Amino acid sequence: MLRTSTGATDATSIAWSRDDSRLSTLGADGEARVIDPASGQVVASFRAQPGRCSSSSVRLHAFVADDARIVVAVGCEAGELWEWAEPKLVARLASDFEARAFASSRSGRLIAIADSLGVVHAWDAVTGEKTGWCLNVAVATKVPGFVALEFSPDDTQLAIGCGDGVVRLVPLHGPWTARELGTPTWPFLPDSVGSVRYSVDGSRLVATLFPWHDQRLFDVATGAMISTHDRGGGFDAPIDAWFSRDGERIVCSSAREVRDGHDLSRLLSRDVHYASGGYRSDGEHVWAVTGGMLRIFRVLDGATVLEFPIRTAFDSRAARGT
Repeated sequence: MLRTSTGATDATSIAWSRDDSRLSTLGADGEARVIDPASGQVVASFRAQPGRCSSSSVRLHAFVADDARIVVAVGCEAGELWEWAEPKLVARLASDFEARAFASSRSGRLIAIADSLGVVHAWDAVTGEKTGWCLNVAVATKVPGFVALEFSPDDTQLAIGCGDGVVRLVPLHGPWTARELGTPTWPFLPDSVGSVRYSVDGSRLVATLFPWHDQRLFDVATGAMISTHDRGGGFDAPIDAWFSRDGERIVCSSAREVRDGHDLSRLLSRDVHYASGGYRSDGEHVWAVTGGMLRIFRVLDGATVLEFPIRTAFDSRAARGT
């Protein structure tokens, strides 16, 4: 286990570079720190502008553009694009709308941010310029808002979690012809898709709905629902889920559970280490803020691989991660 004595602000998001050589934390005050996970040392830091955001606003970030840049998305400002090695603000990605959802493509070339009116905007992570791709989901689907975005592993489509409990798969090239996964849950039992995650091979997709906190596993090719799991709400209900790299496990955030990657109804393990809302996106690690320390654990054996002191301003089980 590695320990760094470098303090940090409370973490609202963690992000791993695509080659696993760097880890970044984002604090509620907009400060991003880039850490060498092999040594535990902070190698770079910068402070994104927090704007008018409150501490409860959406604050997420990710490595993009061959891991040379970091994009920061916050709730009341669309976001900023930074070069982190020698910190420099590359571009502000617009500041005229409230960000509700955020995703970066698997290649790291595209950035997608959705606003509160149901419009998805896209930027080129290399140039920092806004692309011509723009989608008004609210108008096209007549659905009251959405809160989740995810690029497919081959970057050919965008999965959009909508306010009616349906996941819509939209092609990034060609005409807008969405495929729908699931059936609407409103108006009698209103439920929104809070997160969507593809398996690494793109064959399956797991969606987490709230406020009822049920999870649904879909076959992407056919659109069929493979299995479901309903926690029935509660403080420890899942707020997100990630596939492991091999696709055999699904790590359910906050619920402290690891479930079968092919059958959500099958519980594989439960552990106190999973009592936080932030997980590495490949499902191999989990992070938790406990006792003034940010700790990163391996999913398989629960071993701590990195820890450092952090000022906490929130309950870790309510945190959202990348």
